[in-house]
Amino acid sequence: MAQQPVADSLPWIQGFMADAAGNLWVTEYQLPGQDSAAVGVFSAAGEWLGAVRMPPNFRPLDIGEDYALGVLIDELDVQHLVRYELKRDAPPMETAGG
Repeated sequence: MAQQPVADSLPWIQGFMADAAGNLWVTEYQLPGQDSAAVGVFSAAGEWLGAVRMPPNFRPLDIGEDYALGVLIDELDVQHLVRYELKRDAPPMETAGG
């Protein structure tokens, strides 16, 4: 493994999805070993709305006006369907559901 080439750079975006209001949620590339990534939120017009950090080991499947629904993987690698409340007036980089 030590002799394998290492990339000079990494992508910034790992994924993106639209929410119920047409906003675009862009997930930052997650390095191996990281359990959560920052997500930037843009309006349908391209305006920056803010950032949120999803809970560790959570992968969103649907984002509504006031919730994020997705899969949470626990310490035994068991997948759980969970729903977190979104607080739209929370301070920047606040963890969803927290």
